[in-house]
Amino acid sequence: MKYTKSTIIVIAILAISYLVFLSIENKTGHRIPDDNIRTGHVRFLQIALDHYANDHENLFPPVPHTCTSVTVLNDYLVPQYLKQIPRVAHDSQSDTPYQIAVSLDRGTYLIQAVLDDSNNHLLQKDIDGIVMGCKCDDPNYCVVPP
Repeated sequence: MKYTKSTIIVIAILAISYLVFLSIENKTGHRIPDDNIRTGHVRFLQIALDHYANDHENLFPPVPHTCTSVTVLNDYLVPQYLKQIPRVAHDSQSDTPYQIAVSLDRGTYLIQAVLDDSNNHLLQKDIDGIVMGCKCDDPNYCVVPP
C-alpha cells in the first residue's frame, strides 16, 4: 500500500498527538494507565513498520521469525521511521515490554505487549494462542498488520 506524503504527515501527527495524550496526566491528577501507553506504542510501531515496508518492496525488516524484543528493530526503524524504540520508562517488566516476530517471507509480523489489566477490552479483539513463537493468550496483547 502506497501512501502520499500528505497522508504520511497526517498519520504521523495523529500518532504523535495520541502518544502525547497518553503520556499526560488527566484532570484528576492520575496518570493514564500503562496499558494505554503500551497499546499506543504498539500502534506507533505498526505505523513505522508500514512505512518501512512501503519503502522496501512491501517487506518488513529481516528480524527473527520468533518472538524477540522489539529492540532488534532499532537498526531498521531509527531514526528514519521512529525517533527511538518505544518503552515505558518505569516499566518493571523490562526496558521494553514489547516483542516482535516477522514471518520468514517478511510479508507479515506480530507485535506483542503484556498488559497489566487482564480485563482490558482490547484483549477481546486481539490474537490469542501461540503465533510465530509469541504467547498471545491474555494478558498478552498481540496484533498483526492492519
